[in-house]
Amino acid sequence: MQPGDEKPTVQFDPGLARTLVEFLRQPVPVERGGVLLGRRDDAKIQVSLAVFPPQLAYASSHCAFAVNAIEILRNASDTVEPADAMRPVDRIVGWVHTHPAIGLYLSTTDVTTFASWTRLDPAAVAVVIDPYLPGPEIDRIGWWAAPDGDAPAEPGPRTADRQWVSEVEPAPPDTVGWKDSALLAAALDQEGNGGCWEIVGAGGVHSVFPMPQSPPEPDPEPVLLGSRLPPEPPEPLESSEPLESSEPLESSEPLESSEPLESSVEAEAGAAAEEAG
Repeated sequence: MQPGDEKPTVQFDPGLARTLVEFLRQPVPVERGGVLLGRRDDAKIQVSLAVFPPQLAYASSHCAFAVNAIEILRNASDTVEPADAMRPVDRIVGWVHTHPAIGLYLSTTDVTTFASWTRLDPAAVAVVIDPYLPGPEIDRIGWWAAPDGDAPAEPGPRTADRQWVSEVEPAPPDTVGWKDSALLAAALDQEGNGGCWEIVGAGGVHSVFPMPQSPPEPDPEPVLLGSRLPPEPPEPLESSEPLESSEPLESSEPLESSEPLESSVEAEAGAAAEEAG
């Protein structure tokens, strides 16, 4: 790393860490994935909202959401009026997902997903939350920056380079409030296509259930996150040459049909008639 290339700090709006941890600490531990909205400069990334799109899959060790959810979110943000309401959250600054009761690290799957993400946005960060860890809420959240451009890619899990988030002090005058996040929720209600969207801010959580507008198209590359993904079904066997049938199997003594079978009643009746004759 060259001088001046120091990584920025990641700061949450006051109260956001508490709300996120309480929201994600469900009775049944399952992973959830989403994106982070905020603003950034060379020295700091300030996170104001976390948005969780409809989950295509979620379990104790993995989750996934559709890539086109990011486009829906951007379109919704562009329609918010007044536009100044979205100025503090003018961009997606990274992605977030949970590791319920398994700790803070990036799994091999997470590292692969993060590499794809940072190819489009090198300044994006990855945030992992374990809401079941003990201690203050802010200590249950870790974040990672993309590796240096000249650093070789390393497989997961990544734990050693985890960094901690902090809270903004004091809160800026234009901090996103409950009413501001409600405007984004209303826009997602119009732009979304079914499912459940959840917008988490320092003041609480908006749950939005947009009406389905059209049959959802299959997403070829969902955003996969998780410590362990379910095994994939085996690929069908392929042969370089079409299989040819060999000679049909023959029995050493082919079965031959005898006279039609008679019921035991008919057989007994015939025997009785012969004895009577």
